[in-house]
Amino acid sequence: MADENEKIRWASDPVDRDEKLLVGFSLGELVPQDHAIRSFDELMNEVDWSDWESVYEGTGQPPIHPKMVAGAILYGLVIGLRSSRELEDATEHRVDFQWYLSRRTIDYSTFLKFRKRFGGQLPKLSGQLAKIAQKRLGGQGKTLVIDGTMIRARSDRYKSNTAAQLAEKMAVLEVEISDLLAEIDTCDDNEELVEKVAQLQKELADQEAELTDLRRMKEKAELRDKKKTRKKPTRVPTGDPDSRILQNKDGGCAPNYQVTATVDADTGIIVDQEVLGENNEVDAIKTSVERCTELLGRPEELVADQGFGSGKNLKMLAEADIDAYIPQARETGNCKALRKDLTKPLPSDHIADLPTYGGFFSKEAFVYDSECDALYCPSGQQLSRLRSQVDVRGSGPVRVVEYQGKTCAACSLRSLCIRSKKAANRTVIIDEYASLRTEVAVRMRSDEGQAVYRRRAPAIETVFGHVKAVMNVRYFFYRGLEAVQREWDVVCCASRGRRARATARVRRCWRSTLSSARCCRMHARSRTRACRSTETSMGACGAVETGASRGHSFQTLARCTTRPADPSLDHPISPPNPSPKPRPLAHPHQYLSLAGHLSGS
Repeated sequence: MADENEKIRWASDPVDRDEKLLVGFSLGELVPQDHAIRSFDELMNEVDWSDWESVYEGTGQPPIHPKMVAGAILYGLVIGLRSSRELEDATEHRVDFQWYLSRRTIDYSTFLKFRKRFGGQLPKLSGQLAKIAQKRLGGQGKTLVIDGTMIRARSDRYKSNTAAQLAEKMAVLEVEISDLLAEIDTCDDNEELVEKVAQLQKELADQEAELTDLRRMKEKAELRDKKKTRKKPTRVPTGDPDSRILQNKDGGCAPNYQVTATVDADTGIIVDQEVLGENNEVDAIKTSVERCTELLGRPEELVADQGFGSGKNLKMLAEADIDAYIPQARETGNCKALRKDLTKPLPSDHIADLPTYGGFFSKEAFVYDSECDALYCPSGQQLSRLRSQVDVRGSGPVRVVEYQGKTCAACSLRSLCIRSKKAANRTVIIDEYASLRTEVAVRMRSDEGQAVYRRRAPAIETVFGHVKAVMNVRYFFYRGLEAVQREWDVVCCASRGRRARATARVRRCWRSTLSSARCCRMHARSRTRACRSTETSMGACGAVETGASRGHSFQTLARCTTRPADPSLDHPISPPNPSPKPRPLAHPHQYLSLAGHLSGS
């Protein structure tokens, strides 16, 4: 602590605010070589913009090239700038945007018109960016990971209606419309009421549009009621009828959109994306696999969580010769139902691990053998086939088969297996996909299957985490399924650009590392030759070399190389330097003003 009598010498301002400057540097010198905007510029140069350019007519003021506007939107998403006004502010004040746009300022209305004008071109841009990113990172799309998440819709959670409530509102609105029509008919005969007739016609048009929206919402509510098995009626959000009221992971319910993303496990690139309307996540695998096959070729493996493991999906993947790594119901916990010899009973210590429903063995505790078309119980007894029929389910007609045991009366596990005391034998009903589920379950139990499935969470959850936390995409700006699909396409395009720049960044860092190391060696050689020139200057030159030249060279290498540091040393590479002279302190009011600026006060 400084003595009270000693006056502290504060740091002086490096530049006077009112002094005129002769700027002698370019925008390129202000943006580092490994900056993300340079990678985005390289990425945008590889995209074919011919379809976008054909939209312009070439009359009037020269337009801004779509590469500039699209690149600014995608780069803004990567750093968390979503709205058009935030992008406009960035083009005025951020150096990276000024470098990319060559100090061109773009108005927020231009960004808005650009989003609406080129919404139809986004699927093609998504495919191009996926191919470019896969080529940069060397991915082949052999192992795909698919998963879904929920993103909030732009609708009030407290404003929703059932089909009955919508019908009541429609009845009231139809009466009001009929009254307006009658009033317009009475006013048409009087020429003095022309202005009133125009006002009534405007109100009539508004009410007819509202009635059309109510009819559309009522149709959606009735359609969703038919698909639901519960008696509780479905509520349709008023602000965005295409969204659905779903349960949030953090508690409560709100209008949400279910979105899916398919990621290449080798590169982390999103190769396909979709916004689900009335369909569930389980229905997204088929279309996603078809689009990925068309874009990158047929994948060899597909990894997903248990929610995607429907029988239709397993059959589709088996017919396409794609190995499915999807956990089945019997794989939850420590289920030991699968065994090599199905005719032998399970050990007594494995009985407690079998899946149950209501305190009794569920059908997942029984294993189907496709070779002999039989079902085996935990006691090793074979259940014979009784009958088969077509059962109509929510996903469509499915053929089911009923099996029944023969010697359940004398079985030691009867109390854990048969619910009814009057039933003589256990009856189990399985569908036509039982053999596929058993095959996938066996694959998942293997060491290779576990190794492949462990890649799921790092591949897909990292993408969703970056989209929500860094890109700040926790809700959609637009309403309607079509507009939300375009917005999700833009988000996934930005995610591809973030991953694609990784290779270029590593390449530039490695190039700068080699260049810095080469310069350090040349500088050290020149200093050595200078020191050896005369014996009288050896001491001085040696001190300078140790204190300045060598210290700077080693510090440069320490910043550029990626060699892990020794935790026992503060500076494992740099040699000890002479203690520098104490620098003047900055006055506290400078730090306070900077803190206030950063906090937004």
